[in-house]
Amino acid sequence: MDRIVAFPEAEAALIASMPSNLLHRMVVNLVQDSKRAKMKNRESRAMIEMLESALQGARRDVAQLESARDWAAISRARMEEQRHVSDRLQRELDTTKTALSSAELENQKLRAKVESSEKKLLRLEAKVRRRLLVAYIFHDFIYFIPWFRQINSLKAEKREFKIEAHRRQMELSNQLLSAHNSRVAASSEKARLSRSFKERRRSEEDTRRSKRSPTDGSSNSTTSNTSTQQRHSLTYHERPHAEGSKIPYPKS
Repeated sequence: MDRIVAFPEAEAALIASMPSNLLHRMVVNLVQDSKRAKMKNRESRAMIEMLESALQGARRDVAQLESARDWAAISRARMEEQRHVSDRLQRELDTTKTALSSAELENQKLRAKVESSEKKLLRLEAKVRRRLLVAYIFHDFIYFIPWFRQINSLKAEKREFKIEAHRRQMELSNQLLSAHNSRVAASSEKARLSRSFKERRRSEEDTRRSKRSPTDGSSNSTTSNTSTQQRHSLTYHERPHAEGSKIPYPKS
């Protein structure tokens, strides 16, 4: 056939001398070869389009993974910073607790001093009452002036002890409350960063999954279209018989 295409004039006699049955078979084979070549070409084009779409999806996945990796690095740095802050606040809280325990010991000592002062005051008041009774009997009040002064000084010392103990207790309570609030804020910030990182990863996975599903559908539709075209391309159409020709054409 290549010689016939290349030299049509020289091969005209050969074509005229060939049997009509053989000639028609050669024509049918050429038509079938052409259809098979077209079908393979369509399949190749469909495969190329499917591979290009898969490549684009892979590039999108790579870009999303790179962004997720960058976000993970940033989140790890922030979480590490929050961990250092939490450790520092924990140390401050431990220091405050130690100071609170020492202040409680000092308060206990102050309470003991107050109790001893109260006991001394009660004893002095009892002595004063007895001496007042004696003085009332003997009309001698000048002797009891130092006792009154000592009682007043003990009362003033008792009031000062109570005020100092209350002030220290309030200061340490405020320090402990501020340290606890700082620790709670650091813990909530750490939890928020972890939750935002997980939500971002989940949204990226959902986006990647949603972008991948239309590609699968397009590949399935391309495959179904290819198979449909293949079925239609294998059909033959009925041709009119030439006069005097006995070539059996395939039925449609």
